[in-house]
Amino acid sequence: MHACGHDAHTAMLLGAGILLNKVQQKLPGRVLLVFQPAEENSPVGGAIPMIQDGVFDRYQPDVIFGQHVWPDLPVGEIGIRSGPIMGNSDLFKVRIKGAGGHASMPHQTTDAIIVANSIIMNLQTIVSRNVNPLDSAVLSIGKIEGGSRHNVIAETVTFEGTVRTYRSEVKEEVKKRLISIVEGGAESLKASAEIEYLDGYPATVNTPEWAERIRTTAHQLLGSSSTLEIEPSLGGEDFGRFLLRYPGAFFWLGTALPNNEKQKPLHHSQFQIDERSLSLGVEMMAQAAIDTLFQLDEGKSEYDK
Repeated sequence: MHACGHDAHTAMLLGAGILLNKVQQKLPGRVLLVFQPAEENSPVGGAIPMIQDGVFDRYQPDVIFGQHVWPDLPVGEIGIRSGPIMGNSDLFKVRIKGAGGHASMPHQTTDAIIVANSIIMNLQTIVSRNVNPLDSAVLSIGKIEGGSRHNVIAETVTFEGTVRTYRSEVKEEVKKRLISIVEGGAESLKASAEIEYLDGYPATVNTPEWAERIRTTAHQLLGSSSTLEIEPSLGGEDFGRFLLRYPGAFFWLGTALPNNEKQKPLHHSQFQIDERSLSLGVEMMAQAAIDTLFQLDEGKSEYDK
C-alpha cells in the first residue's frame, strides 16, 4: 500500500468497461482498457514494458486517456490543461569515498560526511543559479547514509535524490551541472565519487485537441463549473511515455474528503479518497471514450468509413 489511488483507478476502469460493454454495438470504433502495472517503479515503470510486450500490436490507439485521483480537488471537479501537466522525473544515487579514521585525528582522514555535506549544499545552487527563473526545476535529496560510530570518521557516504523538470533542455542542464558539482566537489576535497543518474519518466504533455475533449465531456457530464484549468505538477507519471507515441490527455479526478481543511497528499500513509468520486470517475472515463469515438468518426471521410 503506497496510497496513491491505484486501487481506485483499477476499480473505475473496470466500471467504465462494464458501461461501455453495454453500448458497444452502438459505438463507431473500439475501446481498449489498459491496466498499467508498475507505475511507481521508476525509472522502468510499466508503460514501456507493456509496449514492448505488444499491448498495441493488434490495435494501435488513435487517442489515449489516463485519469488519476487528486486530493486537492473537490468531488465533482476535473483538473485538466493543455501541454505539460506533470514533469520529467529522474533519480540519482551518489557514493562518496573518502578515508576513514579516528575522530580525534581528522588530519589523517578524508571525511566523507564533510565531502557529502559540501556537495549537497552546492547542488542546491543549480536551480537557484543555473536554471532560468522562468523555467521550473526541483532537485531534492531524499536519502543519506554514512558513518558507523560517533568517534569514527566515515569512509563512505551515499545519498539519493530526484530531479524534476518540464523542459528537456532544462533537464539536461541540471543533469550536466549535477555531475560536474559532484565530481568536482569530491576531487577538491581529496575524495572520489561514483554517480548513477537514471533518466526516469518523461514529462506528461497533453495534446491540446484531446485536453479540450476532456473539458467538453466534463462540462456536459458534470456541469459547466466542473472543469478546473489546473497548474501543472512536477510529480512524475509513467503515462507520459504513452503520450510520446500517441495523442491524448491525462486528467485529474477530484477526490477531496469533505470537511477536511487539510487533505492528506498522495503517498501519505493516511491518504484517503471520498468514495463518491468513484462513480464519477467511471462515468467520466466511459463518456470520454464514447465522445472520442464519435469525434474521430466525424473526422473520417466517406472513403475511410
